[in-house]
Amino acid sequence: MSAAGLGAATGLVLVALAGCGKSISPPPQCVVATHGRAYAETVEQASALASDLDRNWEAVRDLVPGCRDVSVDVWVVRELEEAQADFDFTDMTAFSIREPPRIVLRAEDQAPREVVHELVHVLADDTWTTLPAFVFEGMANDAASRLAPRVEGSMADVVGLLPRLPGFTLRLVSTAPDALADFAVSLGDPVLDGPAVQALLAQHTTFTTTDYVDRAVGYSLGFVIASRIAERHGLQGLRALCEAAKARGGSLVPPGALLEVAELPSDPAGWWPLLLPSLGEAELRTLAHRFAQLVGTLTLRALPGTRGEIVTRAAAGLIELRVGAVGVRLSEVPDVMQELRQAMPSDADVTDAAASDG
Repeated sequence: MSAAGLGAATGLVLVALAGCGKSISPPPQCVVATHGRAYAETVEQASALASDLDRNWEAVRDLVPGCRDVSVDVWVVRELEEAQADFDFTDMTAFSIREPPRIVLRAEDQAPREVVHELVHVLADDTWTTLPAFVFEGMANDAASRLAPRVEGSMADVVGLLPRLPGFTLRLVSTAPDALADFAVSLGDPVLDGPAVQALLAQHTTFTTTDYVDRAVGYSLGFVIASRIAERHGLQGLRALCEAAKARGGSLVPPGALLEVAELPSDPAGWWPLLLPSLGEAELRTLAHRFAQLVGTLTLRALPGTRGEIVTRAAAGLIELRVGAVGVRLSEVPDVMQELRQAMPSDADVTDAAASDG
């Protein structure tokens, strides 16, 4: 799959900036919260944001061991450049800085999930900085999934990694009585190997990896590792790895230690069966949505019949994506249906053509 394809398929990209550049004024309205201040364009927006800040500040402190007791300012702006003009915010929906503790959200994407994610970055103490950058991001996304569940599924971040794992395939199944078909399809190219995993887990910052495709995979990889360790040992188990790295004088937790505690072999060829139980219908719909263009193309190539016949069967719920025991009808994924219908003549086009022939 091309870089552009996976780049378009990935979800939110949230980062924590190490410091602040040019000083820029906050939004005009401020409401003081118990745990900081909320800034927005209107008092009503700032009041709602202040409530979200207090609730999520306390929730993150209860969930994540080793948090700083600091007040946090939260800004909601139209565009992130309004809060820091000297940075490239392409594909970002929020950012945070540690000193002074501040979170900046884009109004269009403001949601509790973003607040939770960035609060983890701001509140986590210095011990947590020994986590590789992508695993730190993964921990913040895991916290967000726990405290602010989303319709895409609590394990939706896994779907960014699955297509890049060796051997991972989906089944494209047509159940129409006159067009039974079952094809295996692959969404990932190139596949992820052991050295690539090691390289992603050895990075101090997500921006060391400048290629957006690899960064998106890094975020998903970090989530998989952080969530598996938290599931087995709690976040204190993840923090224990950070404490051990600090005690040894190391700057980062070694990749091998992370994989061992996450119960993942060093070679990712055996990972996808281990991750399969995390995949439910919500996550499979998210996967189909993120790879809608490719799923549409593969459907048209693999299944018998004209585009119109395939669209008709898909709209009737007779074509499914399946992985393991989980299946999702293409009719339940609007973006895939749009890709299937692309370039089909509309009823108006047919009428106009007929009138022209007349």
